Amino acid sequence: MSLAYTPWNIAVVEDDNGLRAAILRMLTACGWKPIGYASAEGYLESAPGEDIDCLVLDLYLPGMSGFELLEQIRSTGKDIPIIFITAQDDEKIRLRVQGVGKLYLPKPFTGQSLAMKVRDCLKQTDLL
Repeated sequence: MSLAYTPWNIAVVEDDNGLRAAILRMLTACGWKPIGYASAEGYLESAPGEDIDCLVLDLYLPGMSGFELLEQIRSTGKDIPIIFITAQDDEKIRLRVQGVGKLYLPKPFTGQSLAMKVRDCLKQTDLL
């Protein structure tokens, strides 16, 4: 299966600089247009004017958490497709993510598994 896709705008909110850089490289290699943020607050300061097609969002960030960012986004009336990523993989978290209708990917993950989740997100919005 080819991982080359149309260049959709993918935002990545991840506080780990190395992981964020690796995710951005992988998404770029897939043909998407990623932009990275080190915090939820950084995303809110920059991204609301951006046309984001999918958000890769760490659940546990310094400051505002991934779930708090989701609530902030929803309060604006937007419902962006989101893939929650976390190193703290457990059933309770999975159920909470499913309960808000978002996708979930535990760390560590492969580039291919993330690309497949991004594609699933884009399918949810009929962008693919």
